Amino acid sequence: PPLIDKINQIKVNADHHDRLVKAIEIAKKKPKAILLGSSRVLLGLEAHDVQAITGIETYNAGLRGATFEEIYHYFEHALYHQPDLKVVVVGLDFCGFNQHMHPQSGFRVDRLKTNCWRDVYASLLTFHALKSSFQTVKANFFSNKRKEHNEIVLKGDAAFLKTTLRYDYNKYRHDPKRIEMFQKMVSICHERSIDLKFFFVPLKAVYW
Repeated sequence: PPLIDKINQIKVNADHHDRLVKAIEIAKKKPKAILLGSSRVLLGLEAHDVQAITGIETYNAGLRGATFEEIYHYFEHALYHQPDLKVVVVGLDFCGFNQHMHPQSGFRVDRLKTNCWRDVYASLLTFHALKSSFQTVKANFFSNKRKEHNEIVLKGDAAFLKTTLRYDYNKYRHDPKRIEMFQKMVSICHERSIDLKFFFVPLKAVYW
């Protein structure tokens, strides 16, 4: 739907359903260039900047806390809906290959590589959707400015590094399945002449 001032410019619940939103928007937009990765990609890259450089319609499919398993399946989803995919940019996150880091609850393989009609119905014609709509209108009506990414409000560096070292690095074990997915993505892009670019993201989004 179109964005209307004081009505729906602020999407109060979009961050809680980002896996669903991204799946639906990829199916709808069918972009020929896609940005994939964790919140570092979501917050650190702008689709319109890439589009200005390449001249190709670009979509940012970054997901908060994404594992490489999720990234790979959203890559397949994009390719399913746009067989003429031209550019894929992937922000590599060390933690995304950690066997102990699991996909978030909103991730479902069965909603990908489909037209997402069941999810569209669930997002529009249920009591939860109606409640979310009221919350959206309320937040927009009483807000004087557009909400920015809330992940910018993060812990201090010392606390963040302590948590990261304790849970992400101390217990790190790479997942062979995700390494295979990485290799498969490279092979698919090579076979289809898709311009695939990888880069290493900063440890946290505010370090861009």
